[in-house]
Amino acid sequence: MTKGFHIELPAGLAVAVILFGQAWLGSTKNIPALGIETTKTHISATAVGLPPEYAKTGTQKKSLARDAAIAEAQLRLLLYVQEFDKGGKPLSELIKTDKKLELKTKGALSRAEIIKTEWKQDGTAVVTLRLAKKYLKKIRGLKIP
Repeated sequence: MTKGFHIELPAGLAVAVILFGQAWLGSTKNIPALGIETTKTHISATAVGLPPEYAKTGTQKKSLARDAAIAEAQLRLLLYVQEFDKGGKPLSELIKTDKKLELKTKGALSRAEIIKTEWKQDGTAVVTLRLAKKYLKKIRGLKIP
């Protein structure tokens, strides 16, 4: 059985995150608003996850908060990578019609590693994912900043 994450953002928040992220993409490699940092070889995303109110034990709260933070960090990586240029168009436009490209992109993003997890006193989890750019380079024609 495959596990997956489903995130629903309010429409206004999703648009704000995308637009704010796009404004940063043109000017710098690091995007503090999305928790993105880049190096020559890696892209890192940091996100915070909250435990759900229905969690009863401390272990449940930690685990579910960590899962939420991982899902959020994956979303941030996806938002960042979707704006890379491929053949003069952003990747986000191309993957809507090209299923093979969508699979390659998802495959590359699935290689992100959890490099750091912290739990705060209020029950939140802070997770940092790191993706090696070499996996994105396998997508032919993709311009990686």
